[in-house]
Amino acid sequence: MDQRLPFPVSVRPWDELPEDDRGFFCFADDYLPLHPNHAAQIGLLAPADAARVTEWAFAAIPPGWPDRTEQRFEQETLLTVRDCWNDPARRSEVRRWLYERGVPFPRAVYLIYERNRVVRASWRMVVRYWDAFAWSVGYAMVAVDHTLQWACCFHHEDVFVFGSRSKGTPNQALHLTGGA
Repeated sequence: MDQRLPFPVSVRPWDELPEDDRGFFCFADDYLPLHPNHAAQIGLLAPADAARVTEWAFAAIPPGWPDRTEQRFEQETLLTVRDCWNDPARRSEVRRWLYERGVPFPRAVYLIYERNRVVRASWRMVVRYWDAFAWSVGYAMVAVDHTLQWACCFHHEDVFVFGSRSKGTPNQALHLTGGA
């Protein structure tokens, strides 16, 4: 998974994380143990690198997004996930909604939970295990990629907001920003 950030970061792969760090996620028993190919696509940034990614990303995202309304992304869509947690059909609908945002599956994304807690995962893993990633949200988790052309917020009020800088999908914007 190519990170393509403007600076290097250190990532501890899932398989090397201590149980305390793994416990941050709420992977249901039916997800565990993670398939080795899936585990290889999820990792935790070192705290100093997490802080650097957070500062870099939040400098590009509209201030206070998505709660404040003064500045917004050019295009935004939202999805309420309140009744999805225990319903497999509704969880599948959320997966479809995330998939339809157009982010390429192999794309490395950075899930910003706190200033010093950032997870790197492929968009494929975010879509597949959205509920495990969302369960750990305090107030909000914001996902971005190296292009900073979009952001996806998993909000504690069971709302997901996806904002993008252009009317096209992130996959279409890929041609403007150079690569997958």
